[in-house]
Amino acid sequence: TTFVDINARGGTMPYSFTGEISNLPAGTYTYLVTDANSCSATQSVEIKEPKVNLAAFDVGTGDTSVRINWKTSYEYAIDHFTVEKSTDGASFNPIGAVNSSWSAASLFDYIMNDVKPSPAKNVYRIAAVTIYGEKLILQEKSIMFAEQAKISMKNMAERIEVNISSNLEESINFTLLDMNGKALKMIQAKKDVYNIRTTISTQDLP
Repeated sequence: TTFVDINARGGTMPYSFTGEISNLPAGTYTYLVTDANSCSATQSVEIKEPKVNLAAFDVGTGDTSVRINWKTSYEYAIDHFTVEKSTDGASFNPIGAVNSSWSAASLFDYIMNDVKPSPAKNVYRIAAVTIYGEKLILQEKSIMFAEQAKISMKNMAERIEVNISSNLEESINFTLLDMNGKALKMIQAKKDVYNIRTTISTQDLP
């Protein structure tokens, strides 16, 4: 809700007007102003509620940080965005803020890095703060974080088994090297669980 400020010029004071001016929801309002000589004029005002369309929201892990990325396709009366973090999904604390782009009709990209993620579950949520100070919670996502993955290999007769344990919720890239450090095979493993196992056939190696 908001209010309308009516100012009249010309004519003869005092002025009177009809119409509500405070605690108004979104909509179009028409006001009639009349001066002391009964001369009148009308004026319409359109009030829009603060709004933001969240087009995308993603979190991803790096070596020592978590990247928070979101996109908006429309913003109106939004002052800034805040990123909040929680380790239990209930109690959130802000970790940073970014000014709004005031984009009305195009995609706008925002990026923030959490340089001190918790070594376990991290829940992030995006909030838009309006020019009136209201906070609009947009969306939240969680991710597990660990700085290093643990890799073990077992060399079988015709295959090599690779087991990876990690809290990273992203694709993992690794390279198999020979005894001289020559790259034999590069593999990307899509990871959606904490432990993955992949098998490499020795017939596929140079």
